[in-house]
Amino acid sequence: MPLASWCTYFSFPRIGGRWGQLVAYQARCGGGRHLFVANLDNGRLYYVDQASNNGDLAFDIQLDRMAYSDSSDVIHVIRFDEISM
Repeated sequence: MPLASWCTYFSFPRIGGRWGQLVAYQARCGGGRHLFVANLDNGRLYYVDQASNNGDLAFDIQLDRMAYSDSSDVIHVIRFDEISM
């Protein structure tokens, strides 16, 4: 699975995508937590967002959509184009 090489402490993996090829996870990078989605089919890594504090990012991924709340308590919904990602 593609991991962000500049990060450590990977946690909270969630499987998504139409065929289970997307894996969302959180990582500790520098001074904060970051959210990534990896495409297992093509090995690409997509950076989603960062929390400004050291708290965890609340997120879920279902099929080609991800919902998460950032450090400002704003809820975001992303629809991934699985082919181009």
